Amino acid sequence: MTKVAIPLFGSRVSPRFDCAPDILLATVEGDKVIAKEKLTPLRLSHPIQLINHLIQRGVKVVICGAVDCFSARLMAQRGVRVIPWVAGEAEEALRLFMQSKLEPGIIPHPKGRRKWRFNARWGPGRWF
Repeated sequence: MTKVAIPLFGSRVSPRFDCAPDILLATVEGDKVIAKEKLTPLRLSHPIQLINHLIQRGVKVVICGAVDCFSARLMAQRGVRVIPWVAGEAEEALRLFMQSKLEPGIIPHPKGRRKWRFNARWGPGRWF
């Protein structure tokens, strides 16, 4: 059984980990979602508070958009797996995670996954 946190912006994965107004907390066992809960972290003033809040709830995986290096390192040190640079619908990202198909840089889309990568040579992003 794994607890997965997805910072939300509406129904989509929030573009930034530390600025999400809500968090989808899902308990996953195999390829099934056992429980879902929507958290409002009460605008915790610092990423450390948000990370501590998630760890206290038993979160082992965070699926998010952008995440600062400090937060990513802190979560990794505390045993939380971070899958960054994910954009798109949160439910679709969760489905791909349960199928072991979610990777950093994926944009979950009902018509199929797309991969978006940053490449300094070609500009801010390019479809692959």
